[in-house]
Amino acid sequence: GAFSGCRLTGVELPDSLVIIGEKAFADCRNLRTLTLGSHVEEIRAQAFQTCTELHSISLPASVSVIGSYVFSDCYSLTAIHVAEGSTAFSSSDGVLLADNGTKLLFCPKQYSGSFVCPGGVVEIADGAFSACSAITGVTLPDGLKKIGSGAFNQCSAASVNIPDSVEVIADNAFLNSGLSSVFVPASVKEMGNFAFASSWSLESVILEEGLESISYGAFNDCTALRSIAIPASVGSIGLHAFSKCTGLGAINVSEANKVYSSVDGVLLNRNGTTLIQYPAGRSAAEYAVPAQVSRIDSYAFGFCDSLQSVSIPESVTKIGIRAIHDCPALTQLLYEGTAAQWAQIYWDAE
Repeated sequence: GAFSGCRLTGVELPDSLVIIGEKAFADCRNLRTLTLGSHVEEIRAQAFQTCTELHSISLPASVSVIGSYVFSDCYSLTAIHVAEGSTAFSSSDGVLLADNGTKLLFCPKQYSGSFVCPGGVVEIADGAFSACSAITGVTLPDGLKKIGSGAFNQCSAASVNIPDSVEVIADNAFLNSGLSSVFVPASVKEMGNFAFASSWSLESVILEEGLESISYGAFNDCTALRSIAIPASVGSIGLHAFSKCTGLGAINVSEANKVYSSVDGVLLNRNGTTLIQYPAGRSAAEYAVPAQVSRIDSYAFGFCDSLQSVSIPESVTKIGIRAIHDCPALTQLLYEGTAAQWAQIYWDAE
């Protein structure tokens, strides 16, 4: 970029300028004021990335193209304004919209308070609220269809509603978010990988009947989550969906579910022959694997701080990768069969 890494504190661009190039002012950490010329049409990728002292910006009506990550890591940015007459972009309370107001593109990192998304928005763009550290809540509108990848990644908002029109919750959508509770409506059939993972304040999750798939790592490392109910409609639960949920005392499955079941809060397949997930926050010191179990899945027991003893019945013939790991209090692993039977158990390879 032409001025990348410069020490400028203020920039005023001429009206003759049409294109601001890629990384043109990236990493200009002292830049506080910026005036764009009235004929700028295109702002290319990462043009103002990591301009950490930039507080606000006004886009002229002439701007028709904004590249990716243009304002990424602008941690002091409180508002983006768009001049009247723009046909490509608009702003609502300093938040940037595109596509005739149907796509919320970018929320400034230092937007403070609660934001009410305007009606007509059908998509929250990838990373739109990522790393917004001062926002307290977001109200999403009826009619919203998609929450993009990483849309609320590292976002401090404790409250974000998911309307019953939403169909797509993409990968990492609420990764490491500040959410305290979440309601996933029936309109969502599948959530993306790590959709709510590492949301350490997340205490309550309601999954409405209609959800079909809980993806890989969906609630991984949600340490405040106490219990979860799996509806009858769920036919697929990905690996690590509830791993490292050290506060999780029970995974309860609807009796009408045709794929999964639960016994005493422990997740199994429907006929009880595969133990899928022992909830890490279960308070019991001892656990006896049910007699009908023939397989213990990979990572079934992990980060179980209270667990001191596990009994494995002779019915078990297969044990997955790291089936029992990071259980600091575990001192006893008891096998109820013979040494010969133990030698015949199939262990999945790394």
